[in-house]
Amino acid sequence: MALCRIKRARRAKDLAVEKMERKDFSTAKQLAMIAKKLNPDLEDIAQIILICDVHCSCSDKKEADEDWYKILGLDPMADEASVKRHYNKMALSLHPDKNQFPGSVDAFGLICRAKAVLVDNEERRLYDSRRRAKVLEKTRNCFGGFSGFVNDDKPGFSKFQNSGFEGFGNGPGPVDRGSSSAVKPGKHKLLGHERNKKAFLRFSDMKNLEYSDSELNDFEEGRAKMGFGPGQIWAVYDTLDAMPRFYALINNVTFSDEFKVNITWLEPCPENAKEKKWLCNGFPASCGKFRLGESENINDHAIFSHLVNSKKGISLYEVYPRKGETWAIFKNWKMNWCLDSDRCSNMREFEFEFVEILSDYSCDCGVSVAFLGKIKGFSTLFGLINGGEEIVIPVKGKFRFSHRVLSFQMTSPNGNSRFFELDPASLPANLNTFSEISTISGIFN
Repeated sequence: MALCRIKRARRAKDLAVEKMERKDFSTAKQLAMIAKKLNPDLEDIAQIILICDVHCSCSDKKEADEDWYKILGLDPMADEASVKRHYNKMALSLHPDKNQFPGSVDAFGLICRAKAVLVDNEERRLYDSRRRAKVLEKTRNCFGGFSGFVNDDKPGFSKFQNSGFEGFGNGPGPVDRGSSSAVKPGKHKLLGHERNKKAFLRFSDMKNLEYSDSELNDFEEGRAKMGFGPGQIWAVYDTLDAMPRFYALINNVTFSDEFKVNITWLEPCPENAKEKKWLCNGFPASCGKFRLGESENINDHAIFSHLVNSKKGISLYEVYPRKGETWAIFKNWKMNWCLDSDRCSNMREFEFEFVEILSDYSCDCGVSVAFLGKIKGFSTLFGLINGGEEIVIPVKGKFRFSHRVLSFQMTSPNGNSRFFELDPASLPANLNTFSEISTISGIFN
């Protein structure tokens, strides 16, 4: 019986080599694994499997599409020492002087290129940026749009638009915005600008992030690294126009050497054909029901905007506006935007209005809101319009909500006026186009 197994193992090995000569490395690997199972001590079987592993990790397209981590069998978080160690081990088996099996020369060339990219800090930094964008875009495609609800097990998000950058660290992030020249009375901290600007400067192919600083309050305190913990849901900046519409479940956080967090993305779940059409055309959804998607490691703290108020069901998470929050809503919104080809191709040109949420969202009635206007002379201060007149946004209009905007609610010293400072990191660049309301007197007296 043992002799029979040895003969079968040799036969499987010979067939594997034949497949390698034909560049069918996938089938060759299967045959080689059978040979190894039949006879673990079979001569050279480890070399054959290694060649097949490298080729099966190769894209068979162009170099820009290669996953160098996969080719070396490494986690993307691997340090330089691990890269060199894995390379050296593989090179001993793949070097053409020691490995004469078909495909060894190309496999050796691939691991050499992988090492060259991953041990060069600048090349690796740029490569990581491109790789993250491609991975996210692949999971977000659905017939050219959204794939989260297709009948398969692949996660998806709204499709990457032509946002002018290739990715943000390990996930989506902010894009370039214009800074405001509004007067900033009193003391204020240059925190939001510096936090994101430093992150963007890590990528030479991205523009510096510039937007107005908060004028009265510190929004950075609420998203400090030490505030992250397992089980939390955080909003992440969308790649569409840098607004915080993506949601991520925090699985675990590490603070040993640097900020590292493992997350699971939340994917929107459409509840009817119209919502499905909306998502399939790449339009964003930050309000509704979400399911768990793909997990990944993140080490860029700057992609996170704020903690999300959510309700956990049996298998879904629900995110809806809550009383006291402030949200951005799409101006002149219509559900049939997804049928307009011009609108679909210019999604980065969204216009917004801002509202205070007056009631918790109801799946029967929707939600009551009051519109906010920018206070004259300021860039981040907003007050109620028309005395805070109540407007109802029905259930069918839930996709009108673009994203939550963190805010601090304040009152003037005389108690006659109530106003909000909105987080500048969640505001569009064109704030000068918003209608203004009169300056609230006595705020700084």
